[in-house]
Amino acid sequence: MNITNTTLFSKVVGPRPQGTYQGIYQMAGSFGRMVAPLLMSTTYTFFGPRVPWLILIVNFVSVIAAWIVLREKMVPFEKYEAKRIQPNV
Repeated sequence: MNITNTTLFSKVVGPRPQGTYQGIYQMAGSFGRMVAPLLMSTTYTFFGPRVPWLILIVNFVSVIAAWIVLREKMVPFEKYEAKRIQPNV
């Protein structure tokens, strides 16, 4: 899954500084994989199973909503540039 996401991300980034953006992307993913288990296990310990599930559902709905709102921007860079340069006729 990670290779697919990285490939799609590189297509969206286009000719911008790929190394920097890929590094930030990987760092954010690693940070999430490091912190999420600590936060969720602590939340589970204090509040039981309901709150971690609620956090998961809110996160899932937020990501789906952001994906729907931003889907027009999630295109390969070349298509984005071509659309941006073309005059509206």
